[in-house]
Amino acid sequence: MKLFAAPLNLPLSEPFVTARGPRTEAHNVAVRVEHEGVVGVGEAAPIARFSQTQQGALEALHGVVLEAPADLAALERQLDALAPRFVGQEAALCALDIALHDWLGRARAAPLWRLFGLQPTRVRTSMTVSLQSPSSAAARAAQLGERFALLKVKLGGSQDEALIEAVRARCPEAGLRADANEGWTNPNHALAMMAALAAARFELVEQPLPAGQWHFARRLEHRAPLPMFADEDLAGALDAEKLSCLAGCYHGVNVKLDKVGGLLPARRWIAAARAQQLSVMVGCMASSSLAIAAAAQIAPLCDVVDLDGSLLLARDPFEGLEIEGDEIVLADRPGHGVTAVLADAVEIR
Repeated sequence: MKLFAAPLNLPLSEPFVTARGPRTEAHNVAVRVEHEGVVGVGEAAPIARFSQTQQGALEALHGVVLEAPADLAALERQLDALAPRFVGQEAALCALDIALHDWLGRARAAPLWRLFGLQPTRVRTSMTVSLQSPSSAAARAAQLGERFALLKVKLGGSQDEALIEAVRARCPEAGLRADANEGWTNPNHALAMMAALAAARFELVEQPLPAGQWHFARRLEHRAPLPMFADEDLAGALDAEKLSCLAGCYHGVNVKLDKVGGLLPARRWIAAARAQQLSVMVGCMASSSLAIAAAAQIAPLCDVVDLDGSLLLARDPFEGLEIEGDEIVLADRPGHGVTAVLADAVEIR
């Protein structure tokens, strides 16, 4: 099986701002695998928060030797054997994982959701309002609310309470969710902000405290007036001990393929989280429809869907992802269903 990789630089339609600062372009990686005329493609976003870079992800793929998997079990064994070499480079593993899954689906003429034993459906995604002034956030939320019933509002700035109130005032009927991106470093402040969120009828908040502050998160979990979801606190391969700790701190977890290493580890995290009675969100990074279509294949396993990454781009370079209004359609097409020609891909030997 041949392996190719390429950088995938994706300008955003507007600056995307979180508690960690602004971004104007996503610097992702794309992978293509080929065998006997069948092609599979994948994409992932290296995450700076975890010290990952585009170049590092591309370099991590060098020396990888692949075999064409005969079935899903063989694919999973191969990915398990490869996983140790990608510790700390989960984005590279994710792109490879997606490409191999896509290849198998196309070789079997079956969509991935069917290979996973799921049913075709439509899933409603939220759309993100990036961190900005209260008035600007409210105006943007009102604009997005014309298409999206669910909005995720980025917080972690100096005007959060005013921003929360302004967005709810402009969008009285919208389903609202919040994401602090580790921006509330003081537990008492985090609790006050969550009280403001609850008063404004927000549904949940992601990562209110910095990752790793489980002793504080555990205290907040018992007093939180709305569900808390772990985001930055969940990364890498499934860790049962870590998940047990998270279950004592959070009401749910946000599983992103880029953070955990692809579809296989994501499905394992989801199953284990369910066993711990945790709610599950499937999330994404700023990505093309290639990555979003892959994540959508496991959306039926999740309670909350936040797959707006391709909608943040100035232009999506690929075709095949079906979005009608605010719903992603799981189509009956082989693999993840997206057609991607990676003209700049270089063979990895």
